[in-house]
Amino acid sequence: MIDPLTDRMMQRGSQLAAPPENRLAPRSSCQPTVTATVVSPDGAEITPVWVRDLSATGIGLVLPRQFDAGTILTVQLHNGRQFRAPRLPVRVIHADIELPHEAWLHGCAFLHPLDAHVIQHLSTD
Repeated sequence: MIDPLTDRMMQRGSQLAAPPENRLAPRSSCQPTVTATVVSPDGAEITPVWVRDLSATGIGLVLPRQFDAGTILTVQLHNGRQFRAPRLPVRVIHADIELPHEAWLHGCAFLHPLDAHVIQHLSTD
């Protein structure tokens, strides 16, 4: 079950206009059940985090606080109880879109490309 805050963030995030396309790989929308656990540089675990979209090279995350561009975060993606990806390092590219309820959209790049089978388990495409 999705909590009310996450539901509102998902609704608002899906209404955002797409930024100019500077990505190395096409992004796919994620299944509604896809969330992530994020570990910040200070070791704080942030959960649940809504995953807006994802590709082999990047991910869009909605987080309750803003991280500076260049910050390295650790992300673990999961699809309910069915699938849990390994922890993956990402670099924040931008976090300049503030959403309602003190949430921020972060565009992040994976430090190592995401495996196709992980994308298959998580995307709607």
